[in-house]
Amino acid sequence: GGPRTAAGKTVSRMNARKHGLSMPVMMDRNLNKTAFDIAYAIAGKDANDTILGQALVVAECELMLQRIDQARVAAIELAMLKVPNQADTTTTTALAGAFVEAWPNLSGIERYERRAYSRKKRALAHLHDLQAIAQLKF
Repeated sequence: GGPRTAAGKTVSRMNARKHGLSMPVMMDRNLNKTAFDIAYAIAGKDANDTILGQALVVAECELMLQRIDQARVAAIELAMLKVPNQADTTTTTALAGAFVEAWPNLSGIERYERRAYSRKKRALAHLHDLQAIAQLKF
């Protein structure tokens, strides 16, 4: 999947920049420290580098999912500002209008969410396997 034409690729790049989800968690200084704190909490203080590395992937994914939630809320709030606020418009109708307005952004954000969930799931399975192996006594 993904865009195949130069124009489509340009639009895709601009969408990624618009909500900032293309930037890796580890490139953000504050999130970098938080990711390591979470990874150490997951892996334990005596974990080897391999286990810590997988715990770090899990932590990165979790922080990415938080960023995705924030981007989704921001997209809906922005769309709510664009929906006319009339006295005869019910809250449900206004919210539905906001979702219609926000849909292009929300569908773009969903791609990042699917990738983060998938990556987190794989990392958790790998982490579980590594921890089980570490428990074996040879």
